[in-house]
Amino acid sequence: MLSPIVVRPQLHWPQFPDFPAGYYNPARLQDPLRARNASFDWTVFTPEGRSHAETYWDEAAAVLASLLPVRYATGRGDIHGVNVGTFTGAYQKAWMRRGYSMFGVEKEDVIDDLHAYGCDGNRDDAFELASIASARFDFAVLDRVYCRQPFYERFEVNAARGLRAYFGNIRRVLKPGGAFIGVLYDWYTKTVVSELAAMGGLTLWPMKSHCLAFQVDLAHGPTAIPEPASVSMDDPCWIDVHFGGDHHRLFLPTNEIAIDEAGTRAFAFAPPMRARSKREGGRSKKRLALFRQLLGGEQE
Repeated sequence: MLSPIVVRPQLHWPQFPDFPAGYYNPARLQDPLRARNASFDWTVFTPEGRSHAETYWDEAAAVLASLLPVRYATGRGDIHGVNVGTFTGAYQKAWMRRGYSMFGVEKEDVIDDLHAYGCDGNRDDAFELASIASARFDFAVLDRVYCRQPFYERFEVNAARGLRAYFGNIRRVLKPGGAFIGVLYDWYTKTVVSELAAMGGLTLWPMKSHCLAFQVDLAHGPTAIPEPASVSMDDPCWIDVHFGGDHHRLFLPTNEIAIDEAGTRAFAFAPPMRARSKREGGRSKKRLALFRQLLGGEQE
């Protein structure tokens, strides 16, 4: 029997601070990869800046930890987690400060920096995990790995061709009864959510910026993903969203907007509608301007 989907109240993610220029190491920001990932790369900060950044990473890790099943809620050395897409270990180290035993996986060539930060891990593809034995971890956490539109588009194409599951190897490295938590970004689709639902009991949390936090509990059976037309508009699966100056109702599991056309309700995939009204965030512009100032003014 399929489990019902569970939707919790909005999850509040802490905002990365606008640090002063003196907190950054300009030489490290010369590398576009470092500049792009500066909010979770310990190497781009001065010692003083790193101390302040770690306070933020601890806050963020606390939010992610709140997604775990209760049995894993308190960090202990005998609870083993894998940070899928750890980069240089900013969040992984924050999980370790919470008491968890953590291992990181990262495809970029930054593993020396991961180890220098006191973290354990390997270079590997996040969805291959070829270097990791089966049933090794109690939980896996996925955040800031595939946060862009092309990943979700590729996912849809592969799914239509009947290709292998994207999260199959993450499931493989989890122990029986383990958990998979993380964040899907604004172009997530019903196909992605359905794959998660097939793994176990699925809980969702709406977030700002149209992201979706999730927990898959392998201690429970697969979850049923309802069609939006079959669910009352008062159900928690529906939330209020605003973009383009208009109010909409969004069906979280499928990322679809309800549209009334001549008395008939239809459903449209929300991201393209949001994209037409999206503006670059002021905070992102401010941080980019700071990096350009540190680098001499002209780098992109």
